[in-house]
Amino acid sequence: MKFISYNIRGLGSLEKKKEIHKIVKYHRPWILCVQETKLESINDVLCASLWGNQNFGFSYKPLT
Repeated sequence: MKFISYNIRGLGSLEKKKEIHKIVKYHRPWILCVQETKLESINDVLCASLWGNQNFGFSYKPLT
């Protein structure tokens, strides 16, 4: 089982999304945790672009 935790700044940029996708594609983790304090919300489309397919679940804590 592989677990990756990544503290990233600027997940809204295309370059950072590509970076995360490359890491997922290369390491094929079971669990990926991304810490991003600047992004206000996340959705299925963003998660699918990071994970590479539709076989995932996600959870996030909105800014309060």
